[in-house]
Amino acid sequence: MQRGSSGEEEERIQLRGGGCGRGSGVEEEERIQLRGGCGGESERCDGKERIRRQWHRAARGDDSRTRKSCRLVVPLPRCSEGPSAVTVHVTGFKKFHGVAENPTEKIVGNLKSFMEKRGLPKGLVLGNCTILEAAGQSALGPLYEFLESTIVDKEHGSLNQQVILLHFGANSGSPMFAIENQAFNEATFCCPDELGWKPQRVPILSSEGNISQKRQTTLPVKEITMSLRRTGYDVMLSDNAGRFVCNYVYYHSLRFAEKHNIKSLFVHFPLFEAIDEEVQMHFVASLLEALTSLNL
Repeated sequence: MQRGSSGEEEERIQLRGGGCGRGSGVEEEERIQLRGGCGGESERCDGKERIRRQWHRAARGDDSRTRKSCRLVVPLPRCSEGPSAVTVHVTGFKKFHGVAENPTEKIVGNLKSFMEKRGLPKGLVLGNCTILEAAGQSALGPLYEFLESTIVDKEHGSLNQQVILLHFGANSGSPMFAIENQAFNEATFCCPDELGWKPQRVPILSSEGNISQKRQTTLPVKEITMSLRRTGYDVMLSDNAGRFVCNYVYYHSLRFAEKHNIKSLFVHFPLFEAIDEEVQMHFVASLLEALTSLNL
């Protein structure tokens, strides 16, 4: 190889910007030292692009001349922040007293296949779709298995991944959808749950105080409700999720979400007699689109 007249040359390239867990003011240096020309060329290698191409050839081992002539020290590439991905995990309930066919069991059971045909909104990942027993204390095991699984998925996802726990329940006395803003620390079941438990005015979590304590979702429920209304759905914003199993699950979910820095939301559905199944499935698709569009 013919050496350039200037002897050993050195190019420093300063890289700036945010990265994986690094402060925004950190600078990394990529030092590329060239002994003479590169790849058998007698002239000086000018331009970062040529240097990078030769580095990649040398790293692959498919250019012996470049490998011998170039001594390179290159840092690991920075990861791009990019847009936030939203992963939504969904639950519904099985039947309960007075409701032999819970619409949310069918909706959640068919949701993945429905969204595959319709097409997921850009940036949305549809995670676990789980059907829960319509029960409180005795069904906490399966509930927390579901909740913990969403954290495992988050840990193995991208740094910018947002996670939403989305819970569906039936309100047999309502003709419309309801976006629930909060849950109370109170279990007062009007009838036994599906595993025979019927608490009366007891705290869901005694460690959090009395039954007047409440937790609110951190999602912008007014914005979500208005978005769905503009789409044409009969939906209301609610501050009262009841005191039955829906409220019980929602309270646990909100506490879990706060602990793990994720989001939680509960939505009440009417029976299929009030709004048919097809409309309700499209409502869920519109809800997912609304959640994806949020700047979380």
